[in-house]
Amino acid sequence: MNELLTVWNFIRLSGLLAYLLLTISVIGGIVSSWSILKKKKGDLLALHQMSGWAGFLSILFHLMFIWQDNYVDYTLSEILLPFADNEFPFASGIGVIAFYLFFLVLFSSDFMLKRLGKARWKWIHISVFPAWILMTLHGILIGTDSSETWVRLLYAASISLVLLLLTARLLTSRNKRHETGHQKKTMMKTIPLEEK
Repeated sequence: MNELLTVWNFIRLSGLLAYLLLTISVIGGIVSSWSILKKKKGDLLALHQMSGWAGFLSILFHLMFIWQDNYVDYTLSEILLPFADNEFPFASGIGVIAFYLFFLVLFSSDFMLKRLGKARWKWIHISVFPAWILMTLHGILIGTDSSETWVRLLYAASISLVLLLLTARLLTSRNKRHETGHQKKTMMKTIPLEEK
């Protein structure tokens, strides 16, 4: 068998691919609401959604390849239950939790949005950030390639970019709320007393 086409390499590849795709999805979601990118909103949302599902499918392949690995004999319960792994309980456990959180976000967005309503859906959708953080920690702690320079650069660039974009979005949202509140106060001052 070709040395590149081993289960071990597919485990590594699917894990890194899932990380990359889900990071792209998170970034797409963050920037899709920016007013300066209003004309590209449809494209950004499509990228956000497609990379999210492709990343989730990569996780499924990652789990399937781990289960089929002959070198480390994982049981289904070790793969699907948080902290059930005997060798790396914490690192594996946070990866499993990330998997379920990503599933919850994707499923609720594509199949439950109308039932949940926008307010509840938003609260569920925000759990993508803890999922992404747990996935990042999982990769750093247990990933075989985490000691490779290019993988370290991938994690460092991803973390920096997500933090930068998220900070910019939070500051923009805060400024919008402040401006809206200021406009309401100004309007109230200009309305004659008899109309108030």
